Amino acid sequence: MTIRFSTISLALSLLGAVRSQAQSKAGAVLWKYDTGSTIRSSPALAPDGTIYVAGASLYAITNIGITASNKWTFSSPPSGSASVGADGTVYFVGSGGALYAVNPDGTLRWLYQSQSGGGTPAIGLDGTVYFEGYLSLYAVTPSGSLKWQTSVAGTGNYESPVVSPDGTIYAGSWEGVELYAINPDGSQRWARGLSSAPWDCPAIASDGTLVVSASSLCTFNPEGTNLWCSGTGFAGPPVIASGGTIYVADTGRTLWALTPAGQVLWHAFNSNPQYGAATCAALDAAGTIYYCVSNSLWALNAQGKVLWSVTSPVAPPPSGDLANSSPIVGPDGTIYAALASTLYAISSGTNGPTGSPWPMYRQNIRHTGKVEKPAVGQPQKRSDSNFQFQMYPQQIGLSYTIETSTNLNTWTSLTSFVATSLPMPVTDLSASNSPSKFYRAYSAQ
Repeated sequence: MTIRFSTISLALSLLGAVRSQAQSKAGAVLWKYDTGSTIRSSPALAPDGTIYVAGASLYAITNIGITASNKWTFSSPPSGSASVGADGTVYFVGSGGALYAVNPDGTLRWLYQSQSGGGTPAIGLDGTVYFEGYLSLYAVTPSGSLKWQTSVAGTGNYESPVVSPDGTIYAGSWEGVELYAINPDGSQRWARGLSSAPWDCPAIASDGTLVVSASSLCTFNPEGTNLWCSGTGFAGPPVIASGGTIYVADTGRTLWALTPAGQVLWHAFNSNPQYGAATCAALDAAGTIYYCVSNSLWALNAQGKVLWSVTSPVAPPPSGDLANSSPIVGPDGTIYAALASTLYAISSGTNGPTGSPWPMYRQNIRHTGKVEKPAVGQPQKRSDSNFQFQMYPQQIGLSYTIETSTNLNTWTSLTSFVATSLPMPVTDLSASNSPSKFYRAYSAQ
């Protein structure tokens, strides 16, 4: 029997206390919370609605209605942003280099020592956590044991890996000035030299093309062929709109829009080198672009025109910037952005994130560094000629349906369940009746 797979995903709603903002005017501040220390990470939004930001510590912020509060504080601060697993586990690389796994209640689950390290971890389809440490890219299992490590050049200025839909891990090397493609087993697929050090992490387009900010903005196909490079001074992680337009910032915090072929469409905000390292934009379903610069969050349309802004009451210092991280767009249209020490929740109106291949920093609100969707894997034919596999949910606690088809036209329900673990086992006891079957997983929530 030939087994084929097909997966689809629908828009998913967060669990917990994140509420719909359908009646809120775009640009309205819904709530804000001052952590007391400068926030230097992009907010990460967990399945239960908790928002994680990093400053002097890791802060877990929750909101009940319109009031935000500190749920807990973890004293070891992340060196980058936190990543959140589908089960709510928070992963980050501490300033000392260890990879931390923290439970949703703020207790330490485990840590993996790697001498040194940094950046934001990526979380693979099977829950493997990838991060850059001393001289190596590490793959650590969800239980905290080393799966493998592979050499990458450089000992500091750690980058943030990303994972493609086929499982390939892409990681940059600041000191080595290279981009690596690593197979899921830890072997090196290829390495390509860059004209300058890469910034943070690449974006992955729908066809698998990598978009890398390394002074020039460069693209590579999955085989490692350089397709084009454009401009100089780009320093922010890129994002990709539904039509393929690329948005990326430079060292002066000017935001640029480029075509999929690298031609400049427009730029916004005057370049000012005092701002330093650039941040990343976020895109919603209406095509609005959200971008933090100076002491404000700005909303722009697809042509680069400013629609509205939210400004911190604190003035930026003469040689600095209050915007030190990248905003995200939640499923209900709430924008989360940090200015100085304050986390803001701001309404976009009714627009959730766009369905583009890479709409925000680290692709999604949990910062996993990969496209998040329900998926099936680990197929196995049983001794009775029936079939079993694993379903990987996007979020624990959501209801999922598995459908099956023999012709890709007519689909019937195989089973429905609430995801309680990662992964969820699925068995088809009627598979032996068909020479070929297709499977898909979806959530209507």
